Amino acid sequence: MKTSATVVLATLLLAGLVFLPSCGGGDYPPPVKPDLATAPPEASPPASQPAAPPAVAQPAGPPTTFFGSGSRADHVCYVIDRSGSMIDTFQFVRQEMLISISRLRPSQDFHVLLFAEANPKELMHRRLVPASDRYKQDVADFLDSIRAEGKTDPIPALLRAFDVLAKADASKPGKVIYLLTDGVFPDSQAVLQAIRARNADKGVIIHTFLYGNKPPEAEKVMKDIAAENGGKYKFVSADE
Repeated sequence: MKTSATVVLATLLLAGLVFLPSCGGGDYPPPVKPDLATAPPEASPPASQPAAPPAVAQPAGPPTTFFGSGSRADHVCYVIDRSGSMIDTFQFVRQEMLISISRLRPSQDFHVLLFAEANPKELMHRRLVPASDRYKQDVADFLDSIRAEGKTDPIPALLRAFDVLAKADASKPGKVIYLLTDGVFPDSQAVLQAIRARNADKGVIIHTFLYGNKPPEAEKVMKDIAAENGGKYKFVSADE
């Protein structure tokens, strides 16, 4: 029985239902139980932070210019509107392209894509070529045969430009697209989405040019393309 009483007393003590007098005649205060209702909550694990967007490519390589704007680049693609609305102005754009290409150094390479509707017209080599005298003459002959006609759809030409630049010499990272048009694209959001999908790593800088006309919608999308891809936007008047 003594053993059973001891066990019961121990159980009651642990439960805090009884207390024993102290050796000095005083009473032990009843044991304090933690108040679970006011206990601090467990710290939540830190929320995962969204991944930082890819850094925009920095200009690299020798200088390049087009209509007085541009940046350094080793590899240059000209993506130029040749639709029917350019019929009175394409000759001036052609001349500026030849001036720009003539200033490229032999260590640089380039390609030319001209868009209207459906597949673009492109320099016959269908790849980046060195900016040597031979290829500069080839592009002069090619541009001399082009006539402005058709509707405006830059997407096939832009996709081809990304395909061409993807095969560039990786030891020379500077890649640039010069994109020029004179009006509103049929689907500006589709153009933006196509560029975002193909340039998700921001490895290609895109400079944009609005030529001759300045419709608000066209200006906005060209500014957006340049801003999202590390480039600059420029309006070029027909008088320049």
